[in-house]
Formats: sequence, C-alpha cells, structure tokens
Amino acid sequence: MALTITKQGIKQIVLEGYKYSFLRMNGKSLARWRCVKQRKGCRALLVTVDGEIVQHKHSHNHPP
Repeated sequence: MALTITKQGIKQIVLEGYKYSFLRMNGKSLARWRCVKQRKGCRALLVTVDGEIVQHKHSHNHPP
C-alpha cells in the first residue's frame, strides 16, 4: 500500500494497482476510501484505521 497526493492535493491509496481516493473520516482514526473509477460504476471501498487497512468492501468491475 502506498499513500500519494495528486496534483490537486487529493490523498490517494494505491493497492495492487488500484487507486482509491480519500472519501471521509469517521471519528479520529477511521477513514473511508473509494475507487477512483467510482463514477464508472466501481463500488470498491477501503476502510483504514490509523493507516492500516481493516476492511475491503466490494470487488472492482475493471482491471487495475
């Protein structure tokens, strides 16, 4: 897992070739991330706590 920041200042996680954009914080340490292809119908989500992935919801509908 790699954490990057886009030219627009958006936080992203790159995991196994897939990119996830920061969605929101729930509390102080729980963060939700969504696939950057969400507008094309991909429902994949990541949940992190203190920077560690704790949940991976839904499968991608596209290759990395």
